[in-house]
Amino acid sequence: MSRPVSPKPNSGGRAFGMSPKGGKESPKPPSARSSSRINRDSPGLTRSTSGNVRPASARRSDKSGTADGRVRVAVRLRPVLDFEKDQVKDSAPVIEVESEVNRVIVKRDHWDSDAYTLDSAYSPTTSQRRLYEEFCMPVVDSVLKGYNGTVMAYGQTGTGKTYTLGNLGTEDSSQRGIVVRSMEHILTTAREDQTGQYKITLSYLQLYMEAVLDLLEPEKDQLTITEDPTSGEVICNGSKVVEVTNMEGLLQILKIGEDNRVVANQKLNATSSRSHSLLIITVKRLPNDKSNSLSLQQSVTALKGKLLIVDLAGSERISKSGSEGHMLEEAKFINLSLTALGKCIYSLTDPNPAHIPYRDSKLTRLLKDSFGGTARTSLIVNISPLRAHISETSSALQFGQRALKIENTTKIREEVDMRLLNQKLQAAVDHLNDQYEKANSKVAAVSAQLTQERAAKADVEAALVSSEAKVAAEKAAAEQQQKQYRQMLIDQEIKLRTEMEISVASERATKQMAEGKVREMETASKAMEVDYYAAKEEAAAAKTVRAKLEADLEEERAKAAKLQAEHMATSHQLAVKESLVSQMQETMAASSEQKERMHVNFLQEARTEVKVLEKELAEAKAGAQLELDRERAKYKTLMEENARLASQLESSRQGALPEVDDGQAKRGAKFWKVGKQEGGAPGKE
Repeated sequence: MSRPVSPKPNSGGRAFGMSPKGGKESPKPPSARSSSRINRDSPGLTRSTSGNVRPASARRSDKSGTADGRVRVAVRLRPVLDFEKDQVKDSAPVIEVESEVNRVIVKRDHWDSDAYTLDSAYSPTTSQRRLYEEFCMPVVDSVLKGYNGTVMAYGQTGTGKTYTLGNLGTEDSSQRGIVVRSMEHILTTAREDQTGQYKITLSYLQLYMEAVLDLLEPEKDQLTITEDPTSGEVICNGSKVVEVTNMEGLLQILKIGEDNRVVANQKLNATSSRSHSLLIITVKRLPNDKSNSLSLQQSVTALKGKLLIVDLAGSERISKSGSEGHMLEEAKFINLSLTALGKCIYSLTDPNPAHIPYRDSKLTRLLKDSFGGTARTSLIVNISPLRAHISETSSALQFGQRALKIENTTKIREEVDMRLLNQKLQAAVDHLNDQYEKANSKVAAVSAQLTQERAAKADVEAALVSSEAKVAAEKAAAEQQQKQYRQMLIDQEIKLRTEMEISVASERATKQMAEGKVREMETASKAMEVDYYAAKEEAAAAKTVRAKLEADLEEERAKAAKLQAEHMATSHQLAVKESLVSQMQETMAASSEQKERMHVNFLQEARTEVKVLEKELAEAKAGAQLELDRERAKYKTLMEENARLASQLESSRQGALPEVDDGQAKRGAKFWKVGKQEGGAPGKE
């Protein structure tokens, strides 16, 4: 599927925008210079007896927590940018953030203002870490406990949504966004938790013009959306699922998704997103079973939490964004999907809704669990401080206040690992069969012994018949002996049962040790597979750098040819000038001595200019030759490294995967960085 993508510059972070229609303004009161106007029609606003404005659905909670399942909403104000101070006529901030009472004041003019109160309010000086720990970390903790969670950014283009969510922090770790901090939190918890085994996977999608596309495999056609009839979970069929074990692999995946996302250059944002992005992180936790209990339920039941991080594209006003042509069509689809989302939220906050229009858009279908479902949802509303965008800011704040009223029904998601359960049941059946066979053999031996004892008893009875005198004594002796035999049989049976129980316990312990060794072998196999793909990626990067250096060499050769052509043109100009001088000498031969001196001076100046041109040409040739020698040296070094990596790759295909030490990893990263500095990001193989 072909998608038109405008060139996007290499910027530190993107802010994908929206500009929804603002709410209506009330007339100015005659004497309201120091008072603020409260929009009582806005949902979620109430006035307490002390005069503070609080959301109606938030009075049961404080800043550290909310009522179970309610959507939490925060607002974040970005600072005024440097270019806005020079280009925008009225660049003074018109938004005031009162973080202490979680309130935002929108100053329409000197007398009229609106107040909005949400769960949290963050000023331009708020750090990324504080925003994550106060507002987003509770959602991630819930996901680790088996709940579904959603973190979403909503706002006008250029207000810092992508900086808040997706900043990778490669240059400054303190600027890392919610995506990187969430995954770091999850991986750290999985590494330190000794009571459970974790499997962390993710998918990266974008909704572009009502088509669901895979950012990790962009060559796929648009994906289909289905709903599990049992659990009600919304699933994108065919999306690539990648397992994440470390932060390095995560950053590579996020870079691939960012490169494949559709962006365009417009008036409000040089890298405006033309699609909604959805990062789906699934955390599956299976507890370690270290006991010898026969119960299988605890060891095969897993907690499965899902974290959805959504970066919404904003609706646009064409008069401000300047979209036209294909970008205009993209803006139409963005506006339609956000309108459908607003309708769903309005229906969810209606006391008696007739219908929730989730199926009006694929965006609302994908967010069904986030609004009105089972997820713990946190919504971040990003706003601009400028007066030029005051209507879009008011509309975004009203959207957040309406979302405050939504109550989700959270629940822990558990599932049984059927493969592990089947293995445990099969092992238990095999063990019981072995014990049954051993018990049968022991019972046969006891039966044979009983047969022998009965034969001996018969002999004793025959001897008693032969002697009447000894009948009474022999009978008493036989009865006593029979009691002893019975007691002996009972003791043997008790002993056999004790031995069987000990054997069962020993077999169970041996089985658990074998399972632990199997898990260790699986872990080692996965590590070898990761090393193999890392070596393969280094070889591909070296190949890309090699192709770039070859292209640079050809470019230098073209420059040298161009300089040669310029030299020939200069020589031709010199010949023409000398010809003109000769003609002038012939023409002015009969003139006065003063004219002859003027012609001589002109000739000297022409020759001086020719010498300067020849000197500049020689310097250009020397510089080109020096740059060519440098590029040849770089090319030779990269060819040697490429040969080494190819040798390692060939050896890994023929036998066991080679171990890549830290030195090799650093050299591969260095060559990757060199290729990126010389010609931009390396191309894909």
